[in-house]
Amino acid sequence: MALELIIQITTTFLWLTKSWVLGSSLPIAKEGCQDSCGNVSIPYPFGISSNSISNCYISQPYSIDCRTTADGGPKPFLTTLNLEVLIISIGNSNIYVNNPVISWNCTTNESIVVGGVDSVDLGNGPFVFSVTDNWFTSVGCNNLALMTDLSGATLGGCMSLCRPSYVYGGSNCYGINCCQTSIPANLHAFKADLTRSIEDRPTNSCTHAFMVDQNWFMNLDNTSAVAFMTHVPAVLEWSVDEVLTTVSDGIFKLCANVTNMKLVYAGLGSSSFYVNMDSSAGGSGYGYRCICQIGEGNPYLPGGCPGDQH
Repeated sequence: MALELIIQITTTFLWLTKSWVLGSSLPIAKEGCQDSCGNVSIPYPFGISSNSISNCYISQPYSIDCRTTADGGPKPFLTTLNLEVLIISIGNSNIYVNNPVISWNCTTNESIVVGGVDSVDLGNGPFVFSVTDNWFTSVGCNNLALMTDLSGATLGGCMSLCRPSYVYGGSNCYGINCCQTSIPANLHAFKADLTRSIEDRPTNSCTHAFMVDQNWFMNLDNTSAVAFMTHVPAVLEWSVDEVLTTVSDGIFKLCANVTNMKLVYAGLGSSSFYVNMDSSAGGSGYGYRCICQIGEGNPYLPGGCPGDQH
């Protein structure tokens, strides 16, 4: 079973390789800084600092730890959130992470569970759960899964009924042994409250809830495979806090390339030049991000965009 899960996770995760790739002549990280950890590229404004170089990331939320894990390979983690990083995308300002699976009434799963209620908190920094890529999902029989904010106010939820002998894939999560609901925009944190959906119909079934990248989940052949996982992929949106930027002659210095970048600003409304990132449009509403005018690259670094003259 473990080998099958590894093969399935690897196969269903191949679509992530479509993430941006820079030409060999374009910089990824700041000069002198490590630009990868294991198989994951670490582009600025994220960075891995060392004893000799301490300014490889723009600020603490973008700090990456490159850790040697139990399976022997180096893996990157967001330092402040302790979440494993799978891919960092500059082009669409997404970061794919391994997000915890929250479990209830389970004896074998290693996820942390406290009284049937647990939470995931991204803090007040630059990260929010992507409203377009993620769904709040629960797997289990006779299960009522509520998504609440940290104060306990309900944000959404779903209910699943029982058909224990039936195998469902991720594309058939419609309320039998599995249920899903969309998430609100600008979501930094949530709790999962897992209980029985029908109190007079007791069950010993183990149930799980998690925020998950819908593209990944749809490719699962059997949703019960999540019972053997402690984490699943989720997508976070990121941008750069406006207090980190300064304005000079109308040019935001954060975006390093004057002629070959565009500025993307939260809250300015959509046009051919700007992209609306505010929370009403499903974006983070947090700050700024930059994109190259032509092609793919890293506009946060001098010389990081194709055709840049720096």
